[in-house]
Amino acid sequence: MSDYVDTMRQQWASIYPELDTAAAGVVARITRIARMIQLRGDVVLAEHGVTRDEFELMSLLARSAGPLTPSALAASQITSAAAVTKRLKKLDDAGWVRREVNPSDGRGALIHLTQEGSSVLRPIIDAVAKFDSALLGELTANDSEQLANQLRALLTSVEGPAENA
Repeated sequence: MSDYVDTMRQQWASIYPELDTAAAGVVARITRIARMIQLRGDVVLAEHGVTRDEFELMSLLARSAGPLTPSALAASQITSAAAVTKRLKKLDDAGWVRREVNPSDGRGALIHLTQEGSSVLRPIIDAVAKFDSALLGELTANDSEQLANQLRALLTSVEGPAENA
């Protein structure tokens, strides 16, 4: 069985036979899979009226033991504080998050997921979990676990050990 990445590597080999594209066999597949999953997953999220970034913010707030600062949210999403502020404004306007003054830094804010936000989030999480399961439908449970372990090792080498986010 051949895929897009096999074709790409063969094309490079015909142009630059000495070029080692073995790593691309992994990296290009991860990149392509990620793009395809994101595009298809964004359709699922749009059906629920949220973007991927909004969903990830709400999910992070739901999983956290308490409120988070916009800086912590930005760091978790690997994005700018300005981008998080824009997303939080939309979620706040919808009544799904609430801002309060940070008692340890009067200039800062703490962000909470509201009860309404939690209620809105649950069916979205269910839809995303169903979507994710369908994506892995061709893999056995053992294959899925092995792949998760290999990807965990790669992700840890790229971003470092997990933080409490």
